[in-house]
Amino acid sequence: MITFKGLDFSVYQREISMANVRRFAERDFRVAVVGSWHGGSDNPYAEENLRKFRIHHTVEPVIDVGRFHTGTYMIVNAWHSPRESIERGVAACGNEWDSLSFAAIDVEQEGDVDTVLRAEEEILRRGGRPCLYTGGWVFGNGLIRGRLQDLTHIPLWYSHYSLSPGLDSTRDRRLPQPWKTIGHQYRGTHTVPGINFEIDANVFDAAWVADYGWKEGEDKMTDEEKRKMRELEEQVGRLTVENATVRNRRRASRLFGMLSEWADAGEKGPSWLRQQCRYLLADSGTIPE
Repeated sequence: MITFKGLDFSVYQREISMANVRRFAERDFRVAVVGSWHGGSDNPYAEENLRKFRIHHTVEPVIDVGRFHTGTYMIVNAWHSPRESIERGVAACGNEWDSLSFAAIDVEQEGDVDTVLRAEEEILRRGGRPCLYTGGWVFGNGLIRGRLQDLTHIPLWYSHYSLSPGLDSTRDRRLPQPWKTIGHQYRGTHTVPGINFEIDANVFDAAWVADYGWKEGEDKMTDEEKRKMRELEEQVGRLTVENATVRNRRRASRLFGMLSEWADAGEKGPSWLRQQCRYLLADSGTIPE
């Protein structure tokens, strides 16, 4: 499996300079995750830091380094509703929200399975792709109440400071299995030569991060499923030209292309794609069939 080196930042790193962004790029980091909601307050630097990582390769003088894929994380806890937590995180990301590869539900404190599932739904409603950031200590200490297997459909970015990069979450026996693992925070706070602040080290599944239409749900469709898929494709396609908001037209254009790709292949595609389409149609005043 091909992996990308990744970084994650909180409010404590404050505004990250373009010079540091370039230093990270020169050291072959390809994923930058910026926290947007820290469980009690937002990150006022989130949008600008995400923007710098997204555009760094276009800024003069142009250097021959790879692009960054960006993501965010939002802490979900018992003190704020999932809806408020996700709303605050999305607002902190601002115009960068629609450019993110993923949005992580950060679970490090006491809570329950239902809260996490509601946070997943709120991300989907807003056009994001959810994953779950957590660690074995959360499950080992019984901090999450409920049926833990109900969370394993959400791709996992897990924290386990083994100092050994890899995506095999089975090494942490406290985590429910099987679980699709897309990220591993394998080293805690440390410094990178030439960078004047501390970071955490991660690796991510390159195919999952880089491809918004990642390969999930390749089951062939029945004739009835094909008909419904084409109807959904047609409804979403109309939003690209009809009197919808600019943001909804942009979302519709992206989703329409993905729907067409899966429908042409005769495959169902990922469940989150169809759910996002339904939320988009509802937001635009169209009742999905």
